[in-house]
Amino acid sequence: SSIATAEIYDPAANHFTATAGPMTVSRAGASGVLLSNGDVLIVGGASGTIGGASDTAGLLLVFDSDVHGGMLNSGELFDPGSGTFSPAGPLVEERALSNVILVQHGTVSGSPTPTATATATASASPSATPTATATQTVTPTATPTATAAAELFFAPKVVNFPPQIVLGTQGNTSKPRTLKLFNPKNRKQNVSIDIASITSDDPEFKPSDSCVGTLAAGASCPVSITFTPDAAGKRTGHLDVTSNATNPSISVTLRGSGTPGVLTIKPKSVNFGRSPVGTPVTEPLTLVNDNPVPMGIGTISSSNAQFTWSGCANSPIAAKGTCPMTLMFTPSSKGRQAATLTIDNDGKKNPTVRLIGVGIVGR
Repeated sequence: SSIATAEIYDPAANHFTATAGPMTVSRAGASGVLLSNGDVLIVGGASGTIGGASDTAGLLLVFDSDVHGGMLNSGELFDPGSGTFSPAGPLVEERALSNVILVQHGTVSGSPTPTATATATASASPSATPTATATQTVTPTATPTATAAAELFFAPKVVNFPPQIVLGTQGNTSKPRTLKLFNPKNRKQNVSIDIASITSDDPEFKPSDSCVGTLAAGASCPVSITFTPDAAGKRTGHLDVTSNATNPSISVTLRGSGTPGVLTIKPKSVNFGRSPVGTPVTEPLTLVNDNPVPMGIGTISSSNAQFTWSGCANSPIAAKGTCPMTLMFTPSSKGRQAATLTIDNDGKKNPTVRLIGVGIVGR
């Protein structure tokens, strides 16, 4: 029966995972091919079921009459970066169980649906992502040799990072994102590729160099990339891979953003109550840095000289740390007094604390 689900196979973990989204159309007996940009093209198939009968040799014979539900002329593209499918095509004619070939100039050719086809096993909906069956060989080589008669493929084309907290010029480092380099092995391409360098034009994006060396035919290699913003706002960089492939320079777009952290104050207001004129009274205040990077504290100021403080000014608070302060109210006259305490820091804003007290004469 036709299905719309697809799975990704990880050869290192020997594990399948479902794609982020289903195919746009349910298919049985569809065909797929890896494109030069890393996407996977899936075409044709049937919207119903594909039957067949086994002969004495154990082969499956499939005839036009065994295609139930109508053949399809639609196609779709799978983006390994987002894990989603989008429509492509349509084909000129409906096709199922056809051969799909990537020709020399990058277009795709499909053979017509056969009247009778012999194959060793029944074909299900194609896997959404190409897998590598050969092992990777890495040598210390860092200089490309003569041009190899092979093209280096990669996926995804764009690597997006989630926003990272940044305080001043110090940002949090993201979890690694992975770019995969592929050296397909087929009738037209069966040679190794020497990868000379993997660099980024923005130091906020840091790639691993584990793939520098020789990438064997049929092998793939993961490039791990982290993002550490040094300022707030959107960031865009490029990952450049240099090799001796027929496409010697590959550029992958890298995107991320820095988000300013916030200083938390506990409590947000302090009431000192009643105190005789000239008699100081104290209350505690705590500055909290819930961010994953240290926070710098600058000057601390009070709008009323009867309210003073001690601690935390001009010093950093460790990541996920706190700093205790002592507030003091010394009334100089009778009556209600108020002030605003402002705390300068390198976060998103300078928070304030409302201070209130009452000066009395005698007790």
